[in-house]
Amino acid sequence: MSIFSSKNKKKRDAIINNPNHFDPSGAHDDDVDGHPKSAEEKKLIFDTLKEHYVFSGMSTSDLEHVVEKMLKHQVEANTEIIKQGDDGELFYVLGSGKADIIVDGEKVGNYDCGHSFGELSLLYSAKRAATIKSTEKCILWTLDIKTFHKLAIRRTKSSTKSRVDFLKKVPLLQHVAPNLLAKMADALIEIKYDAQQRIITEGDQGDDFFLVKEGQVKCTHQNQTQEQVLLELGPGDYFGEMALMLDEPRHANVDALKKTTCYKISRADFVRLFGPLKDLLQQQMRIRILKSVPLLRHLEDHVLDKLADAMRIQLFKTGKYVIKQGDPGSRFYIINEGTAQVITENKNNEQTIIRTLTNQDFFGERALINEEPRAASVIAKTHLECLVLDRDAFKAYLADVDAVAKARKRKFASATGLASDIDDTIGGHEILTQRPAAKDLQRFKTLGTGTFGRVSLVVHVKTKKVYALKQMQKAQVVTSHQERNIMNEKNLLLLCSHPNVLELVATYQDNDSIYMLMELVQGGELWSYIYEKTKETAKLRKHGFGCFDEPTSRFYSGCVIAAFEHIHGHSIAYRDLKPENLLLSADGYVKVIDFGFAKKVPYTDAKGQFHDKSYTICGTPEYLCPEIIQSKGHDKAVDYWALGCLIFELLSGRTPFADDRQPEIFRKILNAKKYLDPHSSLWPKNFPAHAKELVQHLCKIEAPYRLGMSQAGIGDLKSHPFFAGAIDFSKLTAKAVSAPYVPSIKDPFDTSHFDPYDEDNHVQKFRGQQALFKDWSELGADFPPPKH
Repeated sequence: MSIFSSKNKKKRDAIINNPNHFDPSGAHDDDVDGHPKSAEEKKLIFDTLKEHYVFSGMSTSDLEHVVEKMLKHQVEANTEIIKQGDDGELFYVLGSGKADIIVDGEKVGNYDCGHSFGELSLLYSAKRAATIKSTEKCILWTLDIKTFHKLAIRRTKSSTKSRVDFLKKVPLLQHVAPNLLAKMADALIEIKYDAQQRIITEGDQGDDFFLVKEGQVKCTHQNQTQEQVLLELGPGDYFGEMALMLDEPRHANVDALKKTTCYKISRADFVRLFGPLKDLLQQQMRIRILKSVPLLRHLEDHVLDKLADAMRIQLFKTGKYVIKQGDPGSRFYIINEGTAQVITENKNNEQTIIRTLTNQDFFGERALINEEPRAASVIAKTHLECLVLDRDAFKAYLADVDAVAKARKRKFASATGLASDIDDTIGGHEILTQRPAAKDLQRFKTLGTGTFGRVSLVVHVKTKKVYALKQMQKAQVVTSHQERNIMNEKNLLLLCSHPNVLELVATYQDNDSIYMLMELVQGGELWSYIYEKTKETAKLRKHGFGCFDEPTSRFYSGCVIAAFEHIHGHSIAYRDLKPENLLLSADGYVKVIDFGFAKKVPYTDAKGQFHDKSYTICGTPEYLCPEIIQSKGHDKAVDYWALGCLIFELLSGRTPFADDRQPEIFRKILNAKKYLDPHSSLWPKNFPAHAKELVQHLCKIEAPYRLGMSQAGIGDLKSHPFFAGAIDFSKLTAKAVSAPYVPSIKDPFDTSHFDPYDEDNHVQKFRGQQALFKDWSELGADFPPPKH
């Protein structure tokens, strides 16, 4: 729910599923068996599904599995199969018979054998758009959302696992961490070859690495007289792996012996996504060794990654001391190349060789935590190359990590009123910042209403500071199964502190409602400046290509990029970018609001299982990416897709996939390659060339290849020609760039940029378990009656 939702019906509603339908950790639990089907029935259902956009991208075996799980229903003539306005629960394939399509009491069409309907219910609990009524006896085959998503999650995880298993067989990649192998697996592109088709030609430049998924290939070498068969490869085998490391000609031909499917990644794509393989392997080696050090194994991966970056190379000649017994220690060493001996010396200067160290051995780790004398000497036995980490660098980085963690805990305690396990002092000084007491917050005007409650302008009577208070009724939150999402929103907002992200000041609760006290942003939604025609919005709209001009669009999208850099830095996928969730502050800068759909990705669930993707379906239809619609699992790449849609909308006044019919929106999104073709009629005349290229690179079907997802991260966006040289992001974050428009705001109480609302605020009694909200804040908030 946007904290400033308008009652204007043209605004786009977000969708979200019941989270109980999506439990990745339970994807392999036993399923309900489908009903038996004849061969003819299986074929009819299969042929229907393979043409449907919801099932696009599924393999033949995946579709056959879906067919097996479908249930059979029989209805008599004149039976309402589904009713317009009801919550959708099932997807239907009409196995026999006929049915009418009725909208608002009038027949608008009919379904025959082999037709399907109700597909939106496989994505979320959508209201039925029409009534479907049988005109004769019908057989129906159904699939429910929980079964569908269990199958989809299982399919995705199985596909990723098989690709990872392929990659593990490659000696060059055997030491790469599992989470990174999973990312590599996602980046593999599937390509099909016909029998006898050449895949690699001897002597050509080697650019691609291949894994055989299905089929068989033959590797041959052309000598002076004939073609010599070297070997044949089948499923699970690989070839061309040296292309990831070296730029050299191919040493053999490779041909498909029969129809063959391969996974492929080019060296250029690999380097862009993961960096040069040699550097990647070196970094992975460092992290792996750091994890094996008892003093360091408790540290999180991102901390170890930073420590690995901090290590520098030091060289030692044969016979030189690396460390000397009795000297104070200040460095930790990993041997990169060469051998060394560990030697102790007694009081009589007699030396004893304790052990020999070689590649990837480490020593001196205790020097990272204290300055005790070295217990032994280490002497280079050969030319020695070591990776070295200084104690000062180690402690400085861990101190920063510790300070950030403590600051977050203080912020949480201050905002919620819940106990914290840290001292309430910084450098010996007490923390003075405390949340405003509920009794001191006077509510005035309603600024917006939403699914669970409303947002009001409130004043802290002691300081006269003005805030926005978001109230959500517990009964409605629980009925909608959104307790977990609401709690998640609060926790993630408390993690963030950025000029382009709305600030959460405090949380409260009473018996019937929970509350979020936020900074008040008075300039209104960016949506209004795009779509509403008023004197105020006319000051901004410049009709360059249908909406805002290029500099204005660049400024607003730049603000979003700055916010995403901060949000993604906390491993948060935002998942609901749209102009309705972007507010203009008094200085004309954009604030990203509403973290209701935001989620930590990757994450560890309540059962302790690690997930590198989320499978929840949520967001606004026009902004959804293909992997959400197809239930393939998603991460922060969803935000870059949405950013592409936003930039298009800022410049043209519409989204690239807009349609009055929701299923058609989804079809367009899944065919984005066609709709975003440079010559497509989708693009307004004279649409800026750099902006067009940017949108195309952000809205790539393949999530790993979207701009922002490479090793350079969001830096790729900042350096894109649409932004490069035209906007300084460091100045933008410091608010040192002039905004294209500053909203007219008379005083701190000015609500002219918000619609008027009925002030009748009926709150439903909550009779459920208060324990559901125990982590929200302390119970017992006592707000004074509103003043109108």
